[in-house]
Amino acid sequence: MDNKSVSSNKQYQKPFREMTVFELRKQYIAGTLSPVTVITEALAIIQEKDEEGHAFLDVYAEEALTLAKVAEIEYKTKRENTPVLLGIPVALKNNILVVGKKATAGSKILENYIATYDATIVTRLKNAGAIIIGATNMDEFAMGSSTENSAFGPTKNPYDLSRVPGGSSGGWFFWWFSSVGGYGSGSGRYRD
Repeated sequence: MDNKSVSSNKQYQKPFREMTVFELRKQYIAGTLSPVTVITEALAIIQEKDEEGHAFLDVYAEEALTLAKVAEIEYKTKRENTPVLLGIPVALKNNILVVGKKATAGSKILENYIATYDATIVTRLKNAGAIIIGATNMDEFAMGSSTENSAFGPTKNPYDLSRVPGGSSGGWFFWWFSSVGGYGSGSGRYRD
């Protein structure tokens, strides 16, 4: 057998951060990729890149890993009969309320505010099985166009750290484009 036929028989599996939610879920169901692996890798990338990019105001690492372990068990026992976003890592702009978590909206005024309820989007994401991995940086009260005006420091552009990402949801932008390729929500409108 020549090298050409050997390499053509190998199944290429792209990194999770290049997969759509549908592709990631398909891998979870097949057991070829696990939520624990994905969440662990996402957290490692955040730890590696966040110091330079300042995308996250808060990371929920312990909770995310716990939920990933639960998701992994559910996929093993229920396969496709699981919630549609089970085990999918999601980051949310820090003006979206997650019960029990800080919701600063990028402002020192709200520096110690802890959400007492989940925003509707959070409830829906949780019900669908998504794992909220953290809160991303933003312009104070979303009043800006560069994420330079966060009370907690500016977010950098993942392609050129001397520039800004643009938009008030810059932390989410950095999360999406800095090789993490995660899913989530800012409060702006994004196009493909």
